[in-house]
Amino acid sequence: MSRLGELQGELLDFARRHPEGPVHLDLTAVDRGDVGLVQFLVSFQASMSAKGRSLTLALSDSVEQLFQRAGVVVPGR
Repeated sequence: MSRLGELQGELLDFARRHPEGPVHLDLTAVDRGDVGLVQFLVSFQASMSAKGRSLTLALSDSVEQLFQRAGVVVPGR
């Protein structure tokens, strides 16, 4: 399983165990990724928003650049 798949599972499990309140993800230690990470985070934000929850992200420069290259606004900004 890819690390992105593991992350997705961990976040979905976290969301189920903690069904209320905002979610903050600190991705400042992530030094590389691809558009799949951006797609997943946007999808996760939409899922949280649909449940009335917010998602904020702390991003490394590398992940910030992924969002910029993809032309996607960072969730929570």
